Amino acid sequence: MEGRTVNISRLGAFIELTNQIPAGASIALTLEIPRYCPYPSRCGPVQCNGSVFRSYEANENGRYGAGIFFTEFNSQDHKERLSNYIDFLIQQETQSVNKGIKAWRHKREIMHRKKTPLQETREQKADFQAEALMLLGKIKEKLDEIYRLLKPPA
Repeated sequence: MEGRTVNISRLGAFIELTNQIPAGASIALTLEIPRYCPYPSRCGPVQCNGSVFRSYEANENGRYGAGIFFTEFNSQDHKERLSNYIDFLIQQETQSVNKGIKAWRHKREIMHRKKTPLQETREQKADFQAEALMLLGKIKEKLDEIYRLLKPPA
C-alpha cells in the first residue's frame, strides 16, 4: 500500500494511507528520500520496520492516518540516510523561521518609522496641547504672583 508522509522524525512518522492499518500492527516500510542535495547517495529508499501506535479514521479526502514508530532499520546506511534528511529538513525549517522573523522585524520597524498623515497630525496636536497646558500653567503662576503683590493688605 502507498502513503504520503505528512510528518517525519528520526523516531517515526505520521503517514496518510488509502487503507487503514490497526494500532499495534507491525509493518515494513520503504520511505523514499527525495533528492535534496548534490549527493545522490543520501537519497533514495530507506527500508525499516515500524509499529503502528495510532490509527486514524478517514479524513475528508478519504485517506486514513497512521502514527508509526520506527523499530528497526534494514542497515546503518538507511538509518543514516534518514537522519541526514531529517537534519536537512530541520536546517531548512530553521532558515525559513529566521527569514520570517527577520521579515516581521523589518516590517515592524517600517511601521514604526512610517506614520500616516493622520497619525502625524494627531501627534502634532497632542504635542501642541501639552505645550499649551504647560504655558498656561506658567501664566497662572505669574498671575497668582501678580495678584498676591497687588492684593491690598487685610
